[in-house]
Amino acid sequence: MQCYSCENELTEKNSSNEHILLNSIGGKLKSKSLLCKKCNSDFGKNFDNILSQQLLFLSTFLNVERDRGSHPTLKGAKTKNDEEIHLLSGGKPYYSKPTVEEITKDNQVIINIKARNDRELNQIAKGLNRKYPQIAVDDIIKNAVHTYAYLNEPITVNQTIGGEKALNGITKIALNYFIYVHTVFTEVKKTIEILKHEKKNSLCKHYHIEKFYKKEPKEICHLIHVESSKRNKNLVAYVEFFSSFSFLIMLSDSYEGKPIRSTYCYDVNHKKELKKDIKINITTKDFQDLPIISPRYYNLITEKMDRIVKIGVEKQQSKELKELISRCVDEVFIKRYGHEKQITKEMITEVSNLLSVEFIKFFYIKK
Repeated sequence: MQCYSCENELTEKNSSNEHILLNSIGGKLKSKSLLCKKCNSDFGKNFDNILSQQLLFLSTFLNVERDRGSHPTLKGAKTKNDEEIHLLSGGKPYYSKPTVEEITKDNQVIINIKARNDRELNQIAKGLNRKYPQIAVDDIIKNAVHTYAYLNEPITVNQTIGGEKALNGITKIALNYFIYVHTVFTEVKKTIEILKHEKKNSLCKHYHIEKFYKKEPKEICHLIHVESSKRNKNLVAYVEFFSSFSFLIMLSDSYEGKPIRSTYCYDVNHKKELKKDIKINITTKDFQDLPIISPRYYNLITEKMDRIVKIGVEKQQSKELKELISRCVDEVFIKRYGHEKQITKEMITEVSNLLSVEFIKFFYIKK
């Protein structure tokens, strides 16, 4: 096998384990028969990063499993009052910065601190101690109240996918899958050259149609399909991310290689591969005539995203309930009665009361 970028022979020493679907979005399909280590580092790194960033919201919100690394914090979400919120893995909201409010009243200064963790509180306390030496750092930390609260207003996250570099990244995914399945790349050298030199890409287009394939309940899939046509003399690919954003790619408009029709589908929600029956059969002219954005594009995207968000929210709520119960149990049995050797009726009553209060907060805020 050769590296399809530099065409040097691949060996055990120089081959790289390339993710066909990006690791950052939970891609599991990999191959050591595509690129050498140097080309894997250089080829498409720029547009891979941009595509990964554009898909960061869904990757973080759904907390997809990655082979390596953790999800970066998603920044830029805002509340109705224009307060910036960060999102952690699983879509958990997190204040973008701490706040220190100083109120002067009756010759006294009242200071309200909102810190995101103990380390941050300690840093703020030391800063206040330098300004007000009479304030003891230890007293601030000792009197701090740890609270959990639910965000009781919607947040807005801007989500865009597209642009020249992102489309190059999507084309690379389709290209990688074709070579992975077909094992040769002579028929797609033109596409390789376009990506190598990061030329303007007219090979990849948004492609949203209704009921393209049957969806199972609660599946959230990444899908790649490649298909050749002897009659049309072309090689086309279809790539879909998170059962939402979909694209059609013309890998070759003069294909004369072996017939191919292959589909890979991975459900990131249930962490398993699925079988899908995909058929495209589009002429090169029909592909060229496809509009950049179809009239139904925004309606279809909205419908798809609504479905994904509902699945994600249900998953979040299930996880939060488990964490809520765990916090209540720890609060009573470990923090309050950790010194006791036996569980008493009083402890059970306290846990029950605390759970009742927290359940009311949880279900009220979800209305």
